[in-house]
Amino acid sequence: MDLQTVTQMIKTMNLSFRMILAAIILNTFFAGCSSKPAYYDAISFEKGSWNRFRYLNFEFLTDNPEMTYDLSVIITYNDYINIDMLPVNVVMVLPGGEERIREYNIFLKERNGAMKGEKKEGRYELKVLLRESQQFTEKGPVKIEIENLNPKLETPGVLSFGLLVEKNTTDH
Repeated sequence: MDLQTVTQMIKTMNLSFRMILAAIILNTFFAGCSSKPAYYDAISFEKGSWNRFRYLNFEFLTDNPEMTYDLSVIITYNDYINIDMLPVNVVMVLPGGEERIREYNIFLKERNGAMKGEKKEGRYELKVLLRESQQFTEKGPVKIEIENLNPKLETPGVLSFGLLVEKNTTDH
């Protein structure tokens, strides 16, 4: 069927059917453009403080070895934060059992002392990309453990710490 035939068919349809068809096409287009995360979970800290020995554990499933993912953390904190940089250790266990370990320094403040992140209702929300275009060659669960490496026992001002996994669309 060529374009001219399709155009002729659409012209012969009544107005209400054309409106329904247009709505279906637009709905399909916008549904395809939405960027729903593959995984998101956040852990909140009672009393607004992250204890150094409280390890954060996340787990999500991968089902497409061809897909690449962007892994980010989202930290929510307030003005009581008493550090400029939060060091964390991230252990990622892949479906096949391989471990990947890396330390990150998450800068919560600018050099001039101003808070980083988007301010929302007296809190700051900071998204930090940890791994871009991460590919998992096997299907199955991916486990991520995050450890607070701040030398103090408590890190006051940290309200929550989350993991966001999004399908990377720039590679495809």
